[in-house]
Order: sequence, then structure tokens, then C-alpha cells
Amino acid sequence: MNWPKEYLARIRSGEEVVSAKVRAVYERECGWMDAPPPGFPYYFDEAAGQRHIDFMQKFCRQSKGKSGKKLLKFELFQLAKLQLVFCWKDKKTGKRRFRVVIDFRGRKCGKSTETAAVMHDMLINDGENGPEVYCAANSRDQADQVFSEAVNMRLQSPALRSIERKRQTDIYCQMNFGKIKKLAAKTDNLDGLNASFVAQDEVHAQKDSKLYDVLIQSQAEREQPIYWMISTNGFLREAFFDDQYEYAAHVALWDEGFHDYTVLPLLYELDDRDEWTDPSCWAKANPGLGKIKSIATLEEHVERAKRDPKFLPTVLTKDFNI
Repeated sequence: MNWPKEYLARIRSGEEVVSAKVRAVYERECGWMDAPPPGFPYYFDEAAGQRHIDFMQKFCRQSKGKSGKKLLKFELFQLAKLQLVFCWKDKKTGKRRFRVVIDFRGRKCGKSTETAAVMHDMLINDGENGPEVYCAANSRDQADQVFSEAVNMRLQSPALRSIERKRQTDIYCQMNFGKIKKLAAKTDNLDGLNASFVAQDEVHAQKDSKLYDVLIQSQAEREQPIYWMISTNGFLREAFFDDQYEYAAHVALWDEGFHDYTVLPLLYELDDRDEWTDPSCWAKANPGLGKIKSIATLEEHVERAKRDPKFLPTVLTKDFNI
């Protein structure tokens, strides 16, 4: 199954409601699958991407809420994203096309669980020697959100436990000498890392690019590294988040001077501030609404914001990425 094409078909039919920037990405990516421009250096290997998806859905279990202890089952928007990340390959080298994934969506839309599963996949299922998989954030508590979910996935899977070992500060895989470890911006001695996969969470809380600069440079020796950024919007302006958002927005719309084939920008957001009171638009910023994130809870937040102007900025920023 080609999940990006299925997702785009539902976007076009109105079954899936997404932001203009997300639609632009899928229109372009699926167009390149069917009619690549002359000299296009990439090919779409559907089987290669499905191998990663199958691994995560077979061995990774969720730990929280109504889905706790159940095997992970990705929603369509996640399947489409994962195939884009893992299916596009370079014709000359056979290595992955995408090196940076920027995924900004509303809170409680499955970012942490999805990322924890990808971390296990990158540790075990990527064919990397000595993989170094890091979940990074501004603080240790923020980094621990994804790392703890990865720990919980291991605890619930006999298969993962058979080849992974929880040590004091990391998850270690003796099969390939790899590890999953959490990092914070204030962690000492980051210069010696050799990261194969980095998940940077809560990007909105990052004041500057120092952590990003060190970690993305640490991937220089890897043949097909991934830098995976996840976040909601935030209140810290003219900082790292705004820089990353601006660049991702230009790439999403394929603006002149921003034709970056190595960046996958998925910006789930309202297209207009006035849409926050229109339930038919809420899914633009909240993929999986009603399946992952509760519609009833979002309705309560919106109604409270109508009554309480002080709560409105929180709803606009965290639920709708405005």
C-alpha cells in the first residue's frame, strides 16, 4: 500500500482535513512518485519503508490511556509520514533521501509514542553499526518524556527485551553495540557523540541553536542519519523554533531558494487564526483528532477560551499551532 497516495486521496476528497502547507507537501511528493522531473535523483521504494512500519507495529506497545498495553497501530497520517521518511532513496547510493524531519502538530496527537517506536526501530532495524540514538530536549524532564515511553515499550515486549538491556542511563543493544539515550541542552561533553538518529522534542522551548548545532554535526560520519524534530508551537519568540518553522514553511511551499530535498516539513496548523472556533478546521492542527486526541477535551478547551481571554493564547498556541 502506498500510504502517502492514500492520504492525499483522502485530503482531496475532504475526508482528511490538513493545513495548506501539509497538503502542498503531499501534492508534490506524490507528484514526484508518478511523474518525476527530468534527472530526478531519487526513487520511492515502498517495501523498504513498510519494513520499518511493520517492525514498529509488531514489537512496540503503548503504555498510556485507553491504548495502554496494546500494540501500536499507526493512523493514516503517521503511515504516510513514515513511508515518506523511509521509502525515498538516492538512485546512486541507495541511501535515504531525507535527513531532517520537522513535524509540528497540536499537543496530544501521538508525537512521543510514535517517536519512541521509531527510536527502537533505528536501534535495531536500520542495519546501522553501533547506532547512537538520542532523544534530546531543552531539559532532562522534557527529554525523559520520549525516553520513558521507549523504556515502557521495551518492558512490554519480550522480543525487544531479548536483545535490549536497560542500563542506568541508556537502553543498550549488544547485537550491534547500539544505544538509546536522553540528552538535555545542559548535558556536558556533547562534542564526542556520533549520532545516527536524533529526536529533538519540545523544540519551542529551545532558546538558541546550540544543542541542534552540536547534534546535527555529530551525524557527519553516518551515511544516512535522521534528525527528527517534534513540537507544538510555543511562547518563546524570535528563537530557535521560529527559525526552524520559517525554514520549514518555505520548504513546504517549495518557495524559490528553498528547494531542499533532504528536509521533510510537516506543519499541522490552522491556516487562519479565525478558524479556532470552527470545528471543521480543528484537524488541520490536530491529525488523528477523535482517534488519538479527544474531540470532547478540545471542545472544552475552546469553550473555556471563549469565556476566558487569558486561556485563549494557550489554546491557540498549543492546540492550534498559531
